[in-house]
Amino acid sequence: LSFFVFTMFLSLVFNFILAFSEISESTGNLSLDILVILYWIGSIGFGIYTIYCVTTLKKNAVSMAKMWVSLIFLTNIVGVVFSLFTGEPLTTETSFLDSPTWIIRSLVYGVIWFLYFTYSKRVLNTFPIKERRSYTFDKIFFFGVLAIPIAIYFLAYVGITASAGVYE
Repeated sequence: LSFFVFTMFLSLVFNFILAFSEISESTGNLSLDILVILYWIGSIGFGIYTIYCVTTLKKNAVSMAKMWVSLIFLTNIVGVVFSLFTGEPLTTETSFLDSPTWIIRSLVYGVIWFLYFTYSKRVLNTFPIKERRSYTFDKIFFFGVLAIPIAIYFLAYVGITASAGVYE
């Protein structure tokens, strides 16, 4: 569990730095720019809340950890599906962090962490199943943050098809 918290903390610090660089690169579309900012605020906030729940041994810690890895996993899947559906590349030539290798690695780590929180005896001993809870607020927070990349890719898809003359 300590390793999970440590890697999650490093990921959040890294994402915080990455958020500033991505936010500074305006897309020229106010709706997309606002959604990108909301996504970064939401995902970093969700991560901080997850770390808090795990480190303070809250009853919702396991569900929050599973939702965190699911959020990362599903966000990457949405990007891959968008790329396959539109034919747009996952990355630009200058993009390192969104490369297919990083995305695949993130997907694999997501599955491993999810399985860890599902089957680990350490997790079971620390968070007995009878004492675990999943709160409505946590689920709303999760789906709210997850909806943002879906909206971003949908708006990008509409923009791509509009520029290709599909709607003319």
